[in-house]
Amino acid sequence: MGQASGGRKFIGVIGIVMVGLGFLVFLSALFSGVSNFGDFTNFESRTRSMGKRAVIGMGLFAFGGLLAAIGGGRRRGQVNAHYHAYDDNTGRDYDPRTARHLTRPNDPAYDGYKPEAPPPQRIVKIRCRSCSSLNDEKWNYCNSCGAPL
Repeated sequence: MGQASGGRKFIGVIGIVMVGLGFLVFLSALFSGVSNFGDFTNFESRTRSMGKRAVIGMGLFAFGGLLAAIGGGRRRGQVNAHYHAYDDNTGRDYDPRTARHLTRPNDPAYDGYKPEAPPPQRIVKIRCRSCSSLNDEKWNYCNSCGAPL
């Protein structure tokens, strides 16, 4: 995947603008409803107007999000939500936290790297003198019978 073309970038910018406008139109309907709460003069026409603005705002928001997704695309060197980046030299994804290329065992470029598991933690339990059940060491009373440990 390469850089997005000029047309796609323009579509992405239009989408972002539409998302912003849709959000503002929706908020205007919401704030109109809040500011006129309890005032029933012209209620029917005001409610119809607020409903139209809310639907138009949601439509602009959704359609703008779609256009922004189409126009955005993934660009080289851009880190995505999974902390993977694109390496221009090798043409593969890598994890910048470990600086290792992300490959799978069936990939010919697999280098055998497996992340190390954290060391096991030692768990200390204390046996209750009353009921002989095991309790965490940080507890002051037995979890089963309530006797002091």
